[in-house]
Amino acid sequence: MSEIEQEINTAIKGLTRRVSLKQEHILILENALANPEIYSQIYEKYLNGNNTQMALKQAIYTSEMVRLLTLRAIILPESLLEFLEWLNNRKSKNRNHYQLSGDFQESLTKFLSQNTPFIKNNLAIGVQLILLELIEKPDLLSFVIWLLQSPESLWGKVYQNQVRISLENQLAFMSQFPDTSNNFNLFPYEEYQKIRDKKNPPVIPKYKVLAKLLSQLGDKSLILAIFFYQISSGKVPSKIHQKIKPNLTKLFGITIKEEFNFIRSLRKSINIFRKEMLYCFGRMILWLIFYTICININPSLIILPIIANLPLFSFYLIGLNLIAFTQIFLRETNYYEYYADDKNIMIMSILFNLLFLPYLLNYIYRYLIFKNTTIGFRIKEFFIWIIPTFFFYTMVRILSNYLE
Repeated sequence: MSEIEQEINTAIKGLTRRVSLKQEHILILENALANPEIYSQIYEKYLNGNNTQMALKQAIYTSEMVRLLTLRAIILPESLLEFLEWLNNRKSKNRNHYQLSGDFQESLTKFLSQNTPFIKNNLAIGVQLILLELIEKPDLLSFVIWLLQSPESLWGKVYQNQVRISLENQLAFMSQFPDTSNNFNLFPYEEYQKIRDKKNPPVIPKYKVLAKLLSQLGDKSLILAIFFYQISSGKVPSKIHQKIKPNLTKLFGITIKEEFNFIRSLRKSINIFRKEMLYCFGRMILWLIFYTICININPSLIILPIIANLPLFSFYLIGLNLIAFTQIFLRETNYYEYYADDKNIMIMSILFNLLFLPYLLNYIYRYLIFKNTTIGFRIKEFFIWIIPTFFFYTMVRILSNYLE
């Protein structure tokens, strides 16, 4: 056994058997990772040896074996999937082996720093590989959530601090330069081009499991979750979409569509409707106050509120015409001969045609048909409404004379 081989063997035994970990053992493994020849030969020998194979085949979950297979998954990223499957294969209801692995990872955390870039890089490679595996094997979702969500997980820390940011940057870069290579080979070139198709973007269901995973990994992952929900389902669940940005319409070059939520949409419509109705009512009251003040000061000043809002004035003229028609109808049908003291119909006509109808017409006109409030539009509006206003005013005069 060579000196380097002996050092690595001692470091592995020290990390998997000792309660208190040593920094020197971590650095031995880090230095070995820097040498590809050592990495490919000695690590394979000691991390894929008899003890490892026995633990995998016979489902042995002692503290030492849990530590050994956890360390193996860190050093040999391609073994991470096997590690997760091994954790899940325990037939007993006892789940303390998950806690043993978590505690071991938490103990290792304090020894990982800028001096251990190769170990961190292997952790990142492990996350990348497991994401690819998850796409092909959605049944792994709960295990991968544990791996990346657990607060003591080394892979979770690397995901949040490195892989997540790298994936966001790569998707942003791809949206600007789609001809370049993409991150983790998630999207073959042809597939990404189809996803970015504005007319007929395909829905690729296999990516939905990534969306579900990312939505469980904290608020910082919601951007990625929204992206993968969109390309896998053609829409984003409303509860996810609302967490990040309610007016989000595009992300990484992909058009984002929020899933229809009847209750929320109804509530939103009611709120908007109520707000606009209050605005409309308030402005109409202000116009009536302005109209009343002008009459009280000088009747000739009535022209000012009329010019200020010619459509609203026309709506009142329509109401006056309808009141006159109601009165003519009652007269022509001899209603008052039978119900001389009944004034209810005229009272209801006046209330409806001078209060509710002008308000309703003004709301429809101002908030549903024409929402333009620019000065240029108001000037054009004035000239357009001159003829209708004159017509309604003439009708009021004619009907008034008829009733007299």
